[in-house]
Amino acid sequence: MDSTPKSAFQWGFRTACIALFGLALLAELTVYLVSKAQALPGSERWVYALAFFFLVGMPVLGALVYKTRLVFGFFRSVKVGVTNLIFIGLSSILGVLFLQEDPYNPMPQDGLDSLVERQQLEEDSAPWTSRERRVYQDFLAFRNAQSYFTYHFFHGLGFHSLPGVDSECSLNLEEIDGKMKVLGRNIAPLRSRFGEDYVVALEAKSGTGLRVRQENAELAGFEKQWGDFWWSTFVWCDRLDFIRVYKSDWFASFWFVLFFGVLSNTFRGGWRRLLKPKKYGFVITHGGVLLMLLAAFWGRLSEIRGSLDINVGQVAGSFRSHVGGERVPFQDKRLSGGGEPFRVQLEAFRADYHDVLEVIYAQPSGTGFVEEFEGLEVPKSRVYEGQVLEFDWVEGAPLLQLEVLEYVPQSELQPKLIPASSADTGHPMAMLELVNPEGAKELEQILFHGFPTPLVHEESGAKVLYQAVGSFGEAQDIARSKDQESFGSPARSRWWVFQLPDSSCYVSQVGESAEVAELGVGRSFPIGGGYSVRLANAQLRASLGREIQAIEGADFFHSAPGSIQLRYTTLEKSEKLALSTEGGMQVPRVEYSGPDGVPRVAFLHFHTDQRDMPLEWQSKLSMLERGEDGSWQTTSSGAIRVNDYFYHKGWRFFQSNANPEDPTYSGIGVVYDPALEFVLIGLYMVMFGILVVYVINPLATRKHRGV
Repeated sequence: MDSTPKSAFQWGFRTACIALFGLALLAELTVYLVSKAQALPGSERWVYALAFFFLVGMPVLGALVYKTRLVFGFFRSVKVGVTNLIFIGLSSILGVLFLQEDPYNPMPQDGLDSLVERQQLEEDSAPWTSRERRVYQDFLAFRNAQSYFTYHFFHGLGFHSLPGVDSECSLNLEEIDGKMKVLGRNIAPLRSRFGEDYVVALEAKSGTGLRVRQENAELAGFEKQWGDFWWSTFVWCDRLDFIRVYKSDWFASFWFVLFFGVLSNTFRGGWRRLLKPKKYGFVITHGGVLLMLLAAFWGRLSEIRGSLDINVGQVAGSFRSHVGGERVPFQDKRLSGGGEPFRVQLEAFRADYHDVLEVIYAQPSGTGFVEEFEGLEVPKSRVYEGQVLEFDWVEGAPLLQLEVLEYVPQSELQPKLIPASSADTGHPMAMLELVNPEGAKELEQILFHGFPTPLVHEESGAKVLYQAVGSFGEAQDIARSKDQESFGSPARSRWWVFQLPDSSCYVSQVGESAEVAELGVGRSFPIGGGYSVRLANAQLRASLGREIQAIEGADFFHSAPGSIQLRYTTLEKSEKLALSTEGGMQVPRVEYSGPDGVPRVAFLHFHTDQRDMPLEWQSKLSMLERGEDGSWQTTSSGAIRVNDYFYHKGWRFFQSNANPEDPTYSGIGVVYDPALEFVLIGLYMVMFGILVVYVINPLATRKHRGV
């Protein structure tokens, strides 16, 4: 009798593949039986419980007891580890090849089952349920994505005759070239007005658009012809979890094998060898991998994700979960917490969009203007200080030049007096400032000659009017006149500010013994109660302009509009303009002579571009908790951005979306994931362990020759 002991079983790539497939099927079977046993009532539950015991429990237990060496050999095998990593990689590729369902808004399975049953019936006129319609929408998205991939895959390989499509799927380049030539013949005015860069971008965009339009038409035919195939693929991808690879149980089984493979190989040869200094890097690296896998499993079981839709000033005690859509209350989720509830209040929100300047050419039409290049998207320029824009080119020189002299993102436009141009007759105006007892300016107002709109100060009961007069004597007569209807309702004190033809100014309080005193620009006169009025400016021929002033102390959440100081230059003149993005502001126009002598009319549209992604968006949150008296009190607050979290009692809050049509709305992402920190710690351990193994240990143990 041969007494030679049998050699241990050697795992190969073929046996490893079979075993890994078996573990994946076992994982699916385990979850299926357990979920059925939990969902069914009464005696039906025991059928699945017994099936789990005999089909899963006993085989696994028997393998662990009677085939211990085989099991340990499986996890310690290098070939098994390599095969398992290949399976993980191939599974990840499946997650890319097939459109994945939203993990936080999963497809209702009963809706898919009912649609499959409808397909098997020859006649079915019953209306679809909402869950069936939801499944069909997911199928349409799946069909479109898979058709798009297959179409471009075949075209990339040079196959233009797609299976199931009658006509050859190839672009009609002659048709595209013909349309581009038509565009080229009509593009000369655009090149003249907006420059070569705009024309090049327009031609590239138009050519791409024509190609995409033909591709979409071919793709639609291909998608329609393969409709039944994509439906069958969709159903089987659902059954095999190919549309939810990263959440599938069979994918989790591969990570299970990886975890125990790393664990068993870490302690291979005994734990005492791990205490040697040269093994420190090995221990740290493997410990980091194990920690990451354990934390990821913990996070999958315990994480909660959702969204909070809220407006400024509102308070919320719960949010909507992504899974199922149910409301989840806010409560302390820390391990050391007691589960006390809290609330979230949105204190402020602002989305900072780009401020852009557009030059829109128009032609007179009746009593108004008609856009000259209607239907085309004119260039949008994001403004910055020092920017120079040039338009309407003739022989290499622009007829219109715009220069941004100043740009203030958060500002206000204050009225100011400017000397009237030669083309404008101008009007007498004066700017007065109300100064409080502390010497600070509280109010600024422009008064017009001949308009009975005084500066009114209710606290002191004073009213001030401005009047241009022909002489000093006329000023005295007006001040001493008993007929003072211009001031309107009675006041405690009434004051006149006069301006003479030589531009000198005087002030007088109304009364029979009124004295007219000289008032220079920058000087003030008392009106009672410690208040005074200062003459900031006065001109006999003035126009009303606007001056940009930055908002002092404005934080990110201040809703002040952006403003620019713009200078436009034509062959005829050069002028400065102050423009604001504030809604309702007048759009100024510039008129000049074109190269053919025909007048040009260009409107300068300065506005906030809310069709593009914002530069930044932030929300300011306050956390409310119950105080000892039972009332809700603010305990902490902070600002959130897209990638900048605010932490509170185990929850993470971050900015997720906004609505340009509702500036007070904020979409806030809410996450509870206690394992995230441990995943990061494990990652850092792996990085440090590799550094120890490949850098620190070689440097510390190398031998120096000649020592």
